[in-house]
Amino acid sequence: MKYLDRALLAAVTLWCWIRYLPITLRTLRRTRRLPCAGCPVTGNDKFFWRKIFDHDPRFVIVSDKLASKEWVAARVPGLSIASVRWTGTDPCDIPDTLLRGDTVFKANHGCGTNHMVRKGNHNRAEIEQLGHQWMLQTHGRKHYEWGYLGIPRQLFLEEMIAPDTGGPDELKIYTFGERVERLIHISGRFQDMRANVWYFDDSGAPIRSEERAAVAPPSPTLFLPVDINQALAIARKLGQEFDHVRVDFLWDGQRLWFGELTLYNQAGHFPGTLGTSKSSPLARQWNLSNSHFFRRSVSGWRKLYRDALQRQLP
Repeated sequence: MKYLDRALLAAVTLWCWIRYLPITLRTLRRTRRLPCAGCPVTGNDKFFWRKIFDHDPRFVIVSDKLASKEWVAARVPGLSIASVRWTGTDPCDIPDTLLRGDTVFKANHGCGTNHMVRKGNHNRAEIEQLGHQWMLQTHGRKHYEWGYLGIPRQLFLEEMIAPDTGGPDELKIYTFGERVERLIHISGRFQDMRANVWYFDDSGAPIRSEERAAVAPPSPTLFLPVDINQALAIARKLGQEFDHVRVDFLWDGQRLWFGELTLYNQAGHFPGTLGTSKSSPLARQWNLSNSHFFRRSVSGWRKLYRDALQRQLP
């Protein structure tokens, strides 16, 4: 059985490389190695596997920046969530009155679609052009981030959090089921940005790492928010429903706000050895047996493959 399993896993890996050649080549260029899709062991391999095999219907909901608000509110009723002031598909329909104060113009189906309007200073033509461009984009196609592909596209205006402070702090919490393994704390997004990476000991206490975050250099004077324990508790509550999800919060100096849920970190990539080493803490904590793929009904070669993969997983 062991040799048959290995042969089947190797055949599935080869099938993935051929069937999904564009993202295979992108992964190769980015990581300098081919993804082991049939029996993933590294963090990056597991992202590649998730894109191809784990099509959990909830992925579409939590990847949708509008639908995820309702999804999270139903699970954490007391959590602050930025209010939505307008939704639509045509930016020309945005009322001028909604652009006179502080607001954020966004698209619900992509990443990097944020446009700040501060104190009413805006260019209407620029906003309309951005909106039309966003509505034409199919985010997730390039890297095959499956959860984005089925989102009904919408534009929206959202309440701006902490507009007078240079922006709120950000907390990006990496969860694996109920376990929190990594946290990135970002401050000064629109000023002098700094970011610290934190891990956790066996008791759950945070330990600041010497690791440099991808977005900014560290700061020894940047301390975690006083509500960090609340953020971690909420992250565990939301994370328990998935094998892996990144839970993001905003901190305005007084209270936590929901940010977003991220299923494909950096388009399906962990930085450095976190993504390429099978002994990295993120790879070790990510248990694919807890994924939707192992709960849904499958047949044919996929069932044979799932059974073989299950026997190989720790």
